[in-house]
Amino acid sequence: MLLRFPHVAKLMAEEARSQSYFKTTATGEYVPTGIIPKLPNEIFYEITLFTDYEDLTNLVLANRTFRSASEALIYRCLSLNDKRRKMIKCLQTLAAYPRLALHVRRLCIGKNIEDGHYFRSFFVLFQRALRNLVNLEEFNLYLHGSYAPYLFGAPFCIRKLTTACDWGPDFVRWLEEHPELQTLLFCAPRGRVADLPKGALPNLKRISGPPVIVTSCVPGRPIIEVEVCLMHPSLVHPDMLSRIARLVGFSTGPVRDLTIVAALERLGDADILSSFRVIPEELPKLEVFGIHTMSGKFTQGICAGMGDILAHFHKLERLSFISNKEDAIHDKSKGRELATSWHSRCNTLEIVCMPGQFYIRDRERGWMTLADLEQALIERQVALWNNKDSIALNT
Repeated sequence: MLLRFPHVAKLMAEEARSQSYFKTTATGEYVPTGIIPKLPNEIFYEITLFTDYEDLTNLVLANRTFRSASEALIYRCLSLNDKRRKMIKCLQTLAAYPRLALHVRRLCIGKNIEDGHYFRSFFVLFQRALRNLVNLEEFNLYLHGSYAPYLFGAPFCIRKLTTACDWGPDFVRWLEEHPELQTLLFCAPRGRVADLPKGALPNLKRISGPPVIVTSCVPGRPIIEVEVCLMHPSLVHPDMLSRIARLVGFSTGPVRDLTIVAALERLGDADILSSFRVIPEELPKLEVFGIHTMSGKFTQGICAGMGDILAHFHKLERLSFISNKEDAIHDKSKGRELATSWHSRCNTLEIVCMPGQFYIRDRERGWMTLADLEQALIERQVALWNNKDSIALNT
């Protein structure tokens, strides 16, 4: 890092040989000496930005200035996802030291921790910690259960929320406390889903969740990006998808991006195609459309029949297909062919994404991968330099 500031490194080396950086008087008064206390605070923060996370804990012990700069990075993004003991210790720190909690911008809790019973004392500690997180912007809460009452009173104003908390009346009232929320990613709810008041979440732009959550949140709100999770193959049905698409159409956004995460196992090609055919009928002006499979495969028949579905979109620009198993869309030798055939049915299509493949349409060269695009840019740069040299010689 100091290579970027050679004059600073030289001065620090000279003073290191001649004197100590800090000294204490006979009366015990702290007196800073040397060049380090004279550096602007921006230099210290710049140094910590290029420091490994493990070394930040050592910089905390160096001096007060390095401690302040290092703590800001250590506590900026907290992920308490490994062990309950670590999670509890960190919550105790945030509850006891508001000065450290002020640095937290992103908090993730419980993602990789097995579900289990949490005592009331844990949620009391959790509540105390939350009330010190004044500057929190992103909250990822993967703990299951009905603990929404412990969320009340927190001073932060979050913009992105990922949660598995039960969608009950208390949780809905807590959502009303966060009108600035723009992204809501919700895991499958347990139990009954409470109705969301009409005036809640007026700035919501993106939502992800099961159909019951999506259809209750989208109408009347300026949502532009929707992800619907169909956890069981029985939900992949024309009536279900038609009802979802119709309610999504009531967004004031309007919705431009729709992704369907679905379980397609034990479903035939004809059933799958007939289910997704209702999407362009209800939402013909989508700009981005995607199908991500949780189970099942994209067969050759599905890929061939997808052109008839895409032909009914009026403004579709980007198409995304993702699956977890080796199937037709994993075959890289046929990716360009699929993109070409789909574009012949939907001439507004410009980008096609498949597992390990990313195609961009160029008007002159056709469908190009990122490697092709990089090579084309290099060739163009060489041509421009050659043209510049020829002009210089002629003049």
